Amino acid sequence: MNTQNTQSTPPVLATESAEDINHIFTDQNPLGSRVAETQIEPTPKVETPEEAQKRTAIYTRVLRWIGASILGIAAICFLIGGWANASDLHRTYGFLGFTALLTAAGVFCTYRWRDDKGARTFMAIATAFLPANFAQVGGLIYAKVKAPVLHEGLRDHFSFGVLNTQDLVIVGLISLIVLAPIAFLGFSALARSGAKKMTALFILGNAALLLPWRSANLIAGLGFALCAILVYADRKWFAKVTALQTWDGIAMRTLLFAPAGLFIVRNLVMHGPTLSLVGLIFGLLSALFFLGIPRCLPGKQSASASQLAAHAFSFAAWSCLVFEFFAPDSIFNGLPLSLLFLPWCILVFSLSFIGAGRGAFTRGMVSIVASGTCWADIANLGGYGPSITCILVAVALILAAFVLEEKVILASGLGALGVGIAYHLHFAMMLVQTNLWLSLAAAGMVVILASSFLERHGPTIRGRSRQLRERWQGWN
Repeated sequence: MNTQNTQSTPPVLATESAEDINHIFTDQNPLGSRVAETQIEPTPKVETPEEAQKRTAIYTRVLRWIGASILGIAAICFLIGGWANASDLHRTYGFLGFTALLTAAGVFCTYRWRDDKGARTFMAIATAFLPANFAQVGGLIYAKVKAPVLHEGLRDHFSFGVLNTQDLVIVGLISLIVLAPIAFLGFSALARSGAKKMTALFILGNAALLLPWRSANLIAGLGFALCAILVYADRKWFAKVTALQTWDGIAMRTLLFAPAGLFIVRNLVMHGPTLSLVGLIFGLLSALFFLGIPRCLPGKQSASASQLAAHAFSFAAWSCLVFEFFAPDSIFNGLPLSLLFLPWCILVFSLSFIGAGRGAFTRGMVSIVASGTCWADIANLGGYGPSITCILVAVALILAAFVLEEKVILASGLGALGVGIAYHLHFAMMLVQTNLWLSLAAAGMVVILASSFLERHGPTIRGRSRQLRERWQGWN
């Protein structure tokens, strides 16, 4: 008889529940407990080559931005203090060589390392430095044509001495020979489809920096003309090109306005601000907030907010231009407010048809401002001029309301018309007091003619009134 010394597992009866079975394996079999508690660890995720490449691209993009920022800071430090003890020629040739070195680094990245991103970064920075190079040459030309002016503080770093004619011609030719190809390489790298036109416009803008004139009104006029040309060219040639709607394309399109900005800022810093220059800056801000920024915003509401800010900037620009030719206190001492507000109202009313948001709201607000301006002129100045202007504005608003079918414009027009007619009735009452018999005769004739007109055209007038009430229900 064989004796079994091994310990056997008690049999599981069919009547035992799942809890009893679990109790057996956890209490009577510790090994089973450890097996049950053991969890299978998930296999670690292996990074794919595509994910590794994306991660590396993020790091390199951040490094390029850091490097570009450092180069920009280095250029500013060099322009402000790095050349304080250098001669005028060394200052000009030094920054010109620095710009050419950045372009050479971009060419090296292209042909040696086959790195197009690094090459575009270097060439974009070099192209962005071109207006500073042209401004230096323009400073040398201005010092040659005009007598040099002594400045104090920071402005002294941007002043130049008088060079002889030979050196000035040589530095101008060398700068043009070096900088024109750099501009073409930069625009070719980031805006291939419009490189030739962009280079021509960019050189045109930089050529304005060579002009030896510093009159504030002349600079404001030239700056406005230059910006108008650039805006027209951008809308006609570049805005609808798909390749130029990327971030690189937008950056290069924005860079076209850098010479015009430096052209204006140079005069502000070196020769002081004037109302014409400040008005030009507000005008450029208005164009930026109305045409440029809304294209980069996600929704219509944010674009509408940007364009409302543009209208505020446009009013500031027009106010500066008005105050340039009229004293600010003359607005309330003889100069009509309509001169200040009505041209701006016409501009905003016209732009409301191409805006991003609800044009009806903008037109309604403008019509209220226009009619309120006419009321203020009648109350402040009086006379035939303000009253006739009020009636003309009222008629224009009423006609626009019927064409556009907008209630606020009609209400503003009727209000202005009522004020204008009431003011003219005031003159009629004065005429009655001096020529009573003539006024009574005219009044009697008008009453008889009005009764005849109503008798003949009464049904037509009632029908037209009914149609107007029905149309009024569907107006905005």
